[in-house]
Amino acid sequence: MEWGFSVLLPGMAKTSCKIVCFIMNEVSSIEEEMDMWTKEFSKYFKIIKVTSYEEYLEKFNNIS
Repeated sequence: MEWGFSVLLPGMAKTSCKIVCFIMNEVSSIEEEMDMWTKEFSKYFKIIKVTSYEEYLEKFNNIS
């Protein structure tokens, strides 16, 4: 986890990436952990949370 915060996220922030999408089931056993990652990712990127790839495409097309 420390690597993710100290290396992964700052490295990603140096790219042209502007949006990160988390595709997760509505009920997930790792929801608390994903909330933490969402909070950290939102420091660098716009976050889209969805339950399917199709839902992502719909949301992405509405913001781009």
